[in-house]
Amino acid sequence: CNWAANGFVATAFPPLAHRLGAYSFLPFAAVLVAFGVFAAVRMPETRNASLDELEAEIAAARAAAARATGTDDAADDSGAEQPRDDVRYSDAADSETMDTRVAPG
Repeated sequence: CNWAANGFVATAFPPLAHRLGAYSFLPFAAVLVAFGVFAAVRMPETRNASLDELEAEIAAARAAAARATGTDDAADDSGAEQPRDDVRYSDAADSETMDTRVAPG
């Protein structure tokens, strides 16, 4: 992604410099400001929050979204994943070291 952004800047800059001269930085500054506003408004602050607190907050948001849309995301309100009925474990000789989930056919 970083290479793609660098490629875009390298490709876009010469025509912008030709057309805008000394103001060729303005379109890039506008994009920077737009992403800064997006980050400030839409990205949650995670400073001084533990991983458990972040996981609980994300689980609560997912549960609320599932309730609002009426979908079942196989999780309860605490965010813990519930066992699925459509997956069973087969009888394998070495079942302790091998994940042998088989969907019913």
